[in-house]
Amino acid sequence: MSKFARLGFAVAAVSMAMGCGAVELDGADEASVDEARTTGEQYFSVRRDTRRCAAPLCGGYWLARVGASSTLCSDGRRLPECYVPELSVSGISAAQLDHVRSSAHFSARRVFVRGRIEATRVNGTQAWVAPSTAASMTTTLRLAYRPTCAPNQRCAGSVSEALSNGRTTILSSVDFARASGSVSEIAAATAAAATSIGVITQGTLSATSGGNVLRVSDFAAPIVGESGGLCAADLQRALGTLTEGLTFPSESDYPFEFVERPSTGSGAITVAAFRAAFGVAATQAVEVRSLEQVFSWIATERPDMTDEERALARRYAALRDALTANLQDVQVFRYGTIQVQVYLVGRTRCGAIAGLKTVSIET
Repeated sequence: MSKFARLGFAVAAVSMAMGCGAVELDGADEASVDEARTTGEQYFSVRRDTRRCAAPLCGGYWLARVGASSTLCSDGRRLPECYVPELSVSGISAAQLDHVRSSAHFSARRVFVRGRIEATRVNGTQAWVAPSTAASMTTTLRLAYRPTCAPNQRCAGSVSEALSNGRTTILSSVDFARASGSVSEIAAATAAAATSIGVITQGTLSATSGGNVLRVSDFAAPIVGESGGLCAADLQRALGTLTEGLTFPSESDYPFEFVERPSTGSGAITVAAFRAAFGVAATQAVEVRSLEQVFSWIATERPDMTDEERALARRYAALRDALTANLQDVQVFRYGTIQVQVYLVGRTRCGAIAGLKTVSIET
């Protein structure tokens, strides 16, 4: 079997908490959750107001609470949706928010915000955007990794949260095989699902003998601030999802391993800083390459490729994009002969040196 067939395309069905049974957590009815969230943050689907009149009476946004038949507006009325003139999301740059505002996603319910409705605006703390191919999303769940344990149960790897009532369910696996979106969009969504922000999904929950399975039909991935990026365990989980079953191609393919070291420096990592972080002797020659040099061939789709090879190239491209999105000044450090040690590392927004380690066999 070729290495491409052997690796396959793991994003289509991602197992995120193998071995967990069908356990339901945090049950709550609609009324109690609604009361609890009246003064707190809620999840809203957002659409643009296309009426033609003078601002701020028109031209703003319509918000509907996800999974609910009515939304509590700032004037105390309950309506199917509430109008607000302004939308702001902390942690997202003005350019990013403007890009979302000008997109076609608002024509259907493909934009989601977590926040509070205030008198003249929505004060949001996080936003999610669905691919343009996604359907209007009405019945939604939030998929996220939860590194905690329920009483008398094993730790949950991933959970789905019903946004209508806050009820969460431990998942045994998540299936993106039928989800709308490109391969790279689905790969990015599976990575985001392994973080505390999570992904907004629409799909079906099925109880099987092996546990609960979430089959995703549509999803909305989080918008990450330009100065953002994942750190520590969140970064490890995201990269782990993208590299599951993936190897670094050489004469003998090796898997990727997450690495992280504390650092007090800033800017591009020097060879001296790399040596100090990973204990590489001063007598050992170290070669530095760019990320593009390493991924230019393996992450490029070509006309002569099979479908499996194209899918694999897209996985490498998604991994490259995740590294550049979450790490500053990513570089590739190599040392050794025949069994060459390869480090793809940069600085996280938290200051650590982190990334992936693998081996390239070169005789």
